[in-house]
Amino acid sequence: MQATVIREFKGVVDGDHRVRPFKVGEIIEGDLASAMVDAGYATDNSVVVEKKPRATRAKKGAPLNKAG
Repeated sequence: MQATVIREFKGVVDGDHRVRPFKVGEIIEGDLASAMVDAGYATDNSVVVEKKPRATRAKKGAPLNKAG
């Protein structure tokens, strides 16, 4: 699992023994990522939010085939 940090925190990377600060915007992985997503300190990068295309309105005026 990968996640992006959204709130600064101190933690330990999987397999390491040193505590270090994590800054907003950093990418974290593994158990640390899972725990921080659950705690609200990171967002899950595997979740894809689909955006629906916005409906566009025709501009007022002459139709394109009649404009001169």
